Amino acid sequence: MFRIRPLDAPAVPTNGIRFHLPQLTPKQQEVASFLESWRDRPERTMLLWAVTGAGKTEVCLPLIRRTLQSGHRVLWVTPRRDVVDELHPRLKKAVEGVRVTAVHGGTRSAWADGELVIATAHQTWRMYRRFALVIVDEGDAFPLYGDPALQSGVDQSLCKDGKVVWVTATPPMVWQRKARQGELPVITLPARFHGHPLPVPERFGVRGLWNKVDHGRPVPPLSNYLRHLMETGKQGLIFVPRVSDLPCLLQWITRKFPDMTRFCTAVSGKERNRREIVERFRRGGIRVLLATSVLERGVTVPGCQVLVLGADHTVMDAATLVQMSGRAGRSPEDPDGIVWWISEEWTEAQRRAMREIKGMNRLAYQAGCLHAPESNDDRRMVVFTAWEMSVL
Repeated sequence: MFRIRPLDAPAVPTNGIRFHLPQLTPKQQEVASFLESWRDRPERTMLLWAVTGAGKTEVCLPLIRRTLQSGHRVLWVTPRRDVVDELHPRLKKAVEGVRVTAVHGGTRSAWADGELVIATAHQTWRMYRRFALVIVDEGDAFPLYGDPALQSGVDQSLCKDGKVVWVTATPPMVWQRKARQGELPVITLPARFHGHPLPVPERFGVRGLWNKVDHGRPVPPLSNYLRHLMETGKQGLIFVPRVSDLPCLLQWITRKFPDMTRFCTAVSGKERNRREIVERFRRGGIRVLLATSVLERGVTVPGCQVLVLGADHTVMDAATLVQMSGRAGRSPEDPDGIVWWISEEWTEAQRRAMREIKGMNRLAYQAGCLHAPESNDDRRMVVFTAWEMSVL
């Protein structure tokens, strides 16, 4: 069981702290400097709106460095334990000389006593008033968003004058509205670190989609996608809305592409060995991974091509579609990965997700973050104004 250290626990030892920070792009450095300067401002909360693959972890490291060097503790909160396990070695490598602790329901540490703690949202209730800085990664994701108890736990973990940065690629409309009205300070990072735009999805309409999948009938866009993977040798990530869709789709592939079956695997939140499957996918042992929304965040595979099957389902809201689409084109070696949506209907969620992706690309070009034409010399800091918010 975790125990709570007293409030008079010793401060962070500032002697001997060493930081190994990555080289940032000019725009990343601009945002990182803004976050550092914000630490001295009176606002308690900040929203960092960074597109998928923008390097949000790297951008936050200078702020973490400054907080630790001032003798205070830092908490990195994320909704899922697998992200905690993935971030722990990365942050431990970046910061030496302080204890970097990972805390979630599967860890056995008796104390959440690191100077830099990475934890799931559920663990924040065990860390009362201990941190001067809390970074909430993907705060719009389940189960954190919409749960007052978990959000209150994040607030309770802050010291009296502590600050919190909410980091996401898909802020809810209520956050966007507050930013538009000036109630929530916001800084945006609208481009990926490699300087290429977000892949814009291509939508294919198929009547009777799931009836065709269930009965093994032709679905031309799906067949073309799989042929593309076979011809290029790249990996594919196919998202479906329901767990029950996974075996149906796997059976369809077995019928239509029998040679590809042995390279296909399905994964959902109910899969006990999900981490092992995802790791095999990352290493290239799996060519095509079928998944539910459990993999919409936190998965980075170079050269990954994305297909969303059933993009018109009710579970496929705009944020989910943006996150799923954001799995493609993350590598500098293959920044132009394809994103296909297959659906029976063209829903408002699809329209909004498409507008947001295109809107971020437009802002990135205006800010000079992308490989834009020489005539585009607008390199201003991209902080959303009311007009810019409206275009999304």
